[in-house]
Amino acid sequence: SNIGFCWASHEATWWQRYKELQQIKEREGTCKIPTKYPPNPKLGTWVHHQRRQYNAFKQGKRSQMTLERLRMLEIIGFVWSLRNLAKSQSENTSHIIANQNQMARNAAEVSNTIERVDKHIDVTSRRDSMLTLLDILLED
Repeated sequence: SNIGFCWASHEATWWQRYKELQQIKEREGTCKIPTKYPPNPKLGTWVHHQRRQYNAFKQGKRSQMTLERLRMLEIIGFVWSLRNLAKSQSENTSHIIANQNQMARNAAEVSNTIERVDKHIDVTSRRDSMLTLLDILLED
């Protein structure tokens, strides 16, 4: 579909820019790329976009940032803010990941609770059915 094609195109572009950033990191030892980056203007724009998406993600707003992307960028030492490099990005990222992990644990707990309730309902139904059958047999 057109939507799937568009998404695949965006995903492919994301990974292409990521690889470009990774090459710069390997060559220059840093991911400090400004928005206006003459050697590769598209990469500068992409980096700026990642920072904006990250900020939206942190605030719980709609964002194209995913945990996978966040982790991949962290792995290569992505610089989330050029204005305030002293700020610990690792703490911010760790906080987000911890929240996401807690949400996953909560979801698993809810799923387990639903399973237990379903089993209880199933056992109760079977017990009631057996009692009804027993009543019918005892009536004869």
